[in-house]
Amino acid sequence: QESLVAVALSRAQCFVWAGQPLEAIPAALQALRSSSRLLGPASLHLLPIYLLLAEASTGAGRPRQAAKYLSQAQWIVLQSPDCSAALQSKLHQGLGLFCIAEGNLDQALYHLANDV
Repeated sequence: QESLVAVALSRAQCFVWAGQPLEAIPAALQALRSSSRLLGPASLHLLPIYLLLAEASTGAGRPRQAAKYLSQAQWIVLQSPDCSAALQSKLHQGLGLFCIAEGNLDQALYHLANDV
């Protein structure tokens, strides 16, 4: 299962980097389903997958879906007092980039400042 997650996540990331966000979504969803079964729905290890799904959804013109994935990522961080600063930084970066895509520059500035 772990190797399946790694392959699916890698494939999804390649699609995003290649500018094909719509193709990234099925692979990222497969990684999310498998990881959730292995680690539980509130695992910090799901955070990068949710952020990748949000990025792909934003790029595919699905802002509602992206907001849903970012909310889930934020909930996981809030429920995990032992969340590292690195993961919190990634969350703020994802939120900041989403806010830029939505045209909410004040909120983007807040999140990107927290990223730094």
